[in-house]
Amino acid sequence: MAQLLCIGTVRHQKGVQEAGDIVGVFEDSHEFGAEIGQFDIVSIKGWTKAEMLKELAKRAAEIDYAKKLWLDGDTWRELKEEPKFRHSIKEWTEIDKTAAASDSILVNSEVADKITDRIEELSINQTAAKVAK
Repeated sequence: MAQLLCIGTVRHQKGVQEAGDIVGVFEDSHEFGAEIGQFDIVSIKGWTKAEMLKELAKRAAEIDYAKKLWLDGDTWRELKEEPKFRHSIKEWTEIDKTAAASDSILVNSEVADKITDRIEELSINQTAAKVAK
């Protein structure tokens, strides 16, 4: 089972690190210390740490190609700055978190789909780009 260490409401800083941002991925055997209380820890049954890291990297690569440089009408735009933490579960409900830690079908079929990429939400974080022709 993988465990996601996420920014909690205590450590939330709007625009820098949002509640739900994934800070790290750990094996089920990892014992947390000072992180408890400052971060949210979400267990993901059916996924190992390696599988979760591979999935997050795959999703990031798919989005990078399309989201870091794009045509906006007649102007090419590019991302000015990447988010501090790339992935987030901020849209997850308590039901999603409970289902991810159980034997629910959600674990194998929908967990990765419910993890969002923060680059997708940074549409205001852009600038005109100079593109060689």
